[in-house]
Amino acid sequence: MRTQPRSARFALSAIVIASLAACGGGNDDDGGNTPPASESRSGVVVADQPVSGVTVCLDLNANGACDTGEPAAQTDAQGAYSVKTTAAQSSASVIALMTQAAGASSPYVLRQVPGKGGQINPLTTLVAAGVAAGMTEAAARSNTAVQLGIAEAKIDNFQDDPANDPARVQDNARTMARMVAAALQRGAVLEVGDQTAASADAPGDLANLSFGSPQDYYYRVIHTPAKAAGATPVVFNDLRTLVSQGAPVTDVAASYRSIYLTPTGWKRCNAASAHIVTRGNPYRATYCETEVTAAYVVPTDVSGQRMADVVTAMRADGAANTLNTDSDAAPLLSAVGGAVFPANSAVRSRTSLMLNQHYLVNNTNADFRPASEATTLEEFIAAYPATKVNLANGRGTRTLGYGATTSRTQRFAFTGVSSAVAGTVQYYDCALDATETNVSDCAATGTGTYTISTVSGSRIMSFTGYAPAPAYRYVDSYAQITTPSGERIARVRSPKLDSTYAASATKRLNPTAWAAMKSTLGL
Repeated sequence: MRTQPRSARFALSAIVIASLAACGGGNDDDGGNTPPASESRSGVVVADQPVSGVTVCLDLNANGACDTGEPAAQTDAQGAYSVKTTAAQSSASVIALMTQAAGASSPYVLRQVPGKGGQINPLTTLVAAGVAAGMTEAAARSNTAVQLGIAEAKIDNFQDDPANDPARVQDNARTMARMVAAALQRGAVLEVGDQTAASADAPGDLANLSFGSPQDYYYRVIHTPAKAAGATPVVFNDLRTLVSQGAPVTDVAASYRSIYLTPTGWKRCNAASAHIVTRGNPYRATYCETEVTAAYVVPTDVSGQRMADVVTAMRADGAANTLNTDSDAAPLLSAVGGAVFPANSAVRSRTSLMLNQHYLVNNTNADFRPASEATTLEEFIAAYPATKVNLANGRGTRTLGYGATTSRTQRFAFTGVSSAVAGTVQYYDCALDATETNVSDCAATGTGTYTISTVSGSRIMSFTGYAPAPAYRYVDSYAQITTPSGERIARVRSPKLDSTYAASATKRLNPTAWAAMKSTLGL
């Protein structure tokens, strides 16, 4: 990780000053032609750290490029710049051209708001987008701060935030700046949202679709209800529809399978739950009071394209696909036939970053242990002693998720109790079949420990000392949870905040595209 500015890759260029013709003509020694007074704008160009060797210019024609005749300079070894200007050029913006030579994966432009110097960074670039869209600078700054969940002062300088650590994503202004920079490199259009404006009820994107037939299907859409003007946060609803053999499934747990450990205890969010989101691009969202993400969206127009072609392309995109992810695409492709998407249809590529550690039970229909086995963590420990493990089939062990690959699973059994809240375990590596239900060929791999802590009123058992699982995005624990039927033990998950796992991508049909497909499918 780079903590100092890069060495200059280019020699410092001369400042380009536009030549001015004498008023009414005249020769070179016309002493009555006084040149305009010279001024300058100076500061530092920062992406994550200060960046050297970057071209900075006064964008006189607001085209996002440094054209011939526009005052320009290059940043020095500390990322500093100074561009000479005149009073007549006071309304122009200073921009910085971030190229691959400057460390960008794709070229993009950083900017300041018109008329200002100082630090040029991704956050000032977002503010400048708000000003360009008609906001005052003050409004753009305050909305940007809310939109990204940062202090307004951080817009001008986030260098006192901890350095970026790929091993653990941090929720701070530096991370938000990196998110904005990533959005720019992907071609996203930055937008500062008015966080206090009123808005009408609006349909949202299709988050997931599983289609077997008009009698058997599931879909999930994101819906934004109307909001009155004021400081009340913007919210969204997660609406899910499940139909089996032509009949709507009304069991909430069938559609909303996960529960989350909120500050007030375990909660199953449903269609009525209001999840907080900010307006703009990038934006933040808090799902079920606990899961915090930041995301940006890049839309791709699919107007006039065959639905079948778009479905095929989305499914080819692996983990980002949201159409029939766990089932054959044939029924869906057959049902859409030769239909095409209408005007204003788009696939919205959403890149998100998990920002916080939290606990969830991923599937309450599968992740709770039988009450007959254990209702407390102490009974759970007694139920799985290492002395009773069968290595041939893994019986007597419990899972900690995938192993080195998705065809392996890490498992454990208990070897001792050190105190009321701690003890020792034996770990195992086992083969996992394609259905991910049958375990075999286990081998002991090492020993470790468990500890029991109380989080938001729930007792959580965590484990240490086992090998990292590169194929798995979560860290598994076990919890004692109070349910309507009494105390139960459940497998719980926490997202890894390593940047490799915290980032994810999905592709979603926008409301126009989904409405057309839904009608075509007869839903």
